[in-house]
Amino acid sequence: MKLFVVLIAIILPTASFAYPQGTINRNVRQSNIHTTVCVPNWTDTIRPSWSYTNRIKKLQMKELGLPGTTLDYQEDHIISLSLGGHPKDIENLYPQPWAGPNGAHAKDVVERRLHRQLCAGTITLEQARQRISAWQF
Repeated sequence: MKLFVVLIAIILPTASFAYPQGTINRNVRQSNIHTTVCVPNWTDTIRPSWSYTNRIKKLQMKELGLPGTTLDYQEDHIISLSLGGHPKDIENLYPQPWAGPNGAHAKDVVERRLHRQLCAGTITLEQARQRISAWQF
């Protein structure tokens, strides 16, 4: 646990925070999307536990001085798991407010649309990842 806290302290900047751009899951490639992200419920097989993401969310909220409680935020995967984002890399996790025009509920709608387009073949995995990582928190 000490190593985890030290890593969080090193990774999370203070005054000049820049939103992370996300990290990809290198096991997901364009060539295997139909056996990974396009399989129904596949993300359930790689989603980190609530205790893991909630621990990170609490640390990030404190470091960033975010108002409210942990219930006001979702520990969001910047590049969503359904678009081949890394499940546990802290550079792919960020406490996102649930509400608001750029909140978690709004982003979920965009993620689902991109996932449908990806699995239908109308956009590539790279395009989907680029579009979702450009989300403004």
